[in-house]
Amino acid sequence: MAFSKLTEFRSHEQHTALICQALSHPVRIRMVSRLMNRQDYTLDYDALVANIPLKSSTISQHISYLRKRGIIEYGKDNSQYVYRLVTKNKCLLDCLQAIISISDHLSDHNLDKEISRMIA
Repeated sequence: MAFSKLTEFRSHEQHTALICQALSHPVRIRMVSRLMNRQDYTLDYDALVANIPLKSSTISQHISYLRKRGIIEYGKDNSQYVYRLVTKNKCLLDCLQAIISISDHLSDHNLDKEISRMIA
């Protein structure tokens, strides 16, 4: 039996795949990491996207992608948008923290050459 249809997989497996897809881009990892480093998991738009060298429309697409996957949410504080990690799911927060920690650990092992080879 072929496993070509998503219906063949359990819902938690599908959900895990969506989380991994949401974190499959360096911009989205940077955004999630910045939010994880805040005690209240909240940042305004300018702090969230600081030093990300992309057009605002591209950044908006990445934010939208994270929102659609249920990883971040937003609201308004006065006239400014504020983004926050969805914290009602402790398991998701633990997963995100583990992924960010692994990423930090791997970067400490100087994998720049390997990454350069992969994207070349």
